[in-house]
Amino acid sequence: MEKTTKIIVAIMIVVILIIIISVILLNLNKTIIDQEQKEEDNPETVAFTDIEEINNKNLFFEIEYNINQYYQYVQSGNSIAINAISRENIVTLKHQDCYNFKASSMYVLDKVSNITVYVEGITRKEGLEDLYYLVVNIDYLNNTFAVTNSSKEEFENAKNNITASKYKEDIVIEQNLYNRIQEKNMTDFEMLKYYFEDYKYKALYKQQEAFALIDSEYKQKKFGNSFEKYKEYISDNINRLRDANIVKHRINKNGQYGTYIAYDNYNNYYKIIETGINEYTIMLDNYTIEDNELIEQYNKLSAKEKVHTNIDKIIKLINEKNYSELYKYLNSSFKNTYFKTEQEFERYIQRKFFDNNIVGAIELEEEGDVYVVKIPYKESLSTSAEQDEITINMRIKEGTQFEISFNMQ
Repeated sequence: MEKTTKIIVAIMIVVILIIIISVILLNLNKTIIDQEQKEEDNPETVAFTDIEEINNKNLFFEIEYNINQYYQYVQSGNSIAINAISRENIVTLKHQDCYNFKASSMYVLDKVSNITVYVEGITRKEGLEDLYYLVVNIDYLNNTFAVTNSSKEEFENAKNNITASKYKEDIVIEQNLYNRIQEKNMTDFEMLKYYFEDYKYKALYKQQEAFALIDSEYKQKKFGNSFEKYKEYISDNINRLRDANIVKHRINKNGQYGTYIAYDNYNNYYKIIETGINEYTIMLDNYTIEDNELIEQYNKLSAKEKVHTNIDKIIKLINEKNYSELYKYLNSSFKNTYFKTEQEFERYIQRKFFDNNIVGAIELEEEGDVYVVKIPYKESLSTSAEQDEITINMRIKEGTQFEISFNMQ
């Protein structure tokens, strides 16, 4: 009997221990579940030492390109594609008819087979801009990506090497019909168009930002560092700027960055110097600052070729309404006889020429050291466009200098 009692007591102790252990395990599991849920609701931030600004131009524009693939689905309301790429914190556009997303800055957390990219950028249309922050995860094993809506706080934290713990390890992104990462290596011409269209947009709608892009030395010589003079210049040339497209170009590369020389459909010259990823400066003509290459090319020309080059410069100055610069080229005796002030000369040019002037085949004659140039011009390429003609006398001087007078008869 005593032995039986001992067995019963032992069994009861074991049962009690089992119950106690089960309760402990249940409470522990609940704590873990609650903690995981808490982390999902309020992700823990973790300090890193290897979140860096992207310094690879191809990667920068590849990410921007794939974001734009996603934005096209958002704009069109393709919910299947949206959910296939972004299952949490789905991006919603403030204006459905916005232009493409344009990244301004990216920071990357590089892991084993993944990267997490923190992106700041805008969508824009005719001066209307909306700022967005995104997180893009790329799974290189599956060649896939996912886009998540983010915030300025998360972006700034990433810049300071602080990010959510959920991004600490590689993230598996299973492939579907919509989330395959698409490679995008920008060609040199695509980069030129990218920068040209960016400047053009800013010149039309964000002139302070466009003014900031002007090369500093050029800005001083062209506009005297005056934003008001730059705004006047844009106002005078706004129609040509709005319709401008690149028709000729050449590119000099230095590593991943380049210097882009371009001419638009109005034969206007642009020099874009890439200074970093998505960073550049621009010059708007090739005569305000004459670089050594242009001077060397000019000096190799024959006298008649120099006359043609200078006529092209004169017409450009007239088209951009830069009467002050053109006035400097007048022969002093002619100037004192007919146009003692710039204002008088400006009124003459405005009467004589169209708002936009396209030159035809010029006729050239030599009279001693003076070239007599008959210049036919019209206001557009249309066969019905109004036409006119003027005769200019030109004397070639030292270096790239020349002087002119107009036939006033």
